Amino acid sequence: KIMIRTMFLSGAICGIAGMVQACGTEHTLSTSVAGGVGFTAIIVAWLANLNPFGILVVSFLFAVLEKGSTVVSSEFMLSPYCSDVLQGIILFFVLGCEFFIRYRFVTRGGKNNG
Repeated sequence: KIMIRTMFLSGAICGIAGMVQACGTEHTLSTSVAGGVGFTAIIVAWLANLNPFGILVVSFLFAVLEKGSTVVSSEFMLSPYCSDVLQGIILFFVLGCEFFIRYRFVTRGGKNNG
């Protein structure tokens, strides 16, 4: 009962937040209303291993990365998408490290395999 009630409550909160975001300034629903926030949220939750306090830390770091990209792009005349590339690099290396931490290469057979 507690889990179902919590799911309904969190769904209601997300629905209200989405309604406020969609109807806030433009009063229309467009294809760019979310701005890719869902993909970033999935990456943040995965990098934090679904730990609520870890999500706070990782989301803060990703927000600094997103907002800092505008300063970097204006100072060094780079594309504003440099933060997306950096997020991809971070995700790629974390995925690679996690793969080698969870799985080990095991060679079958010993010195005399026959």
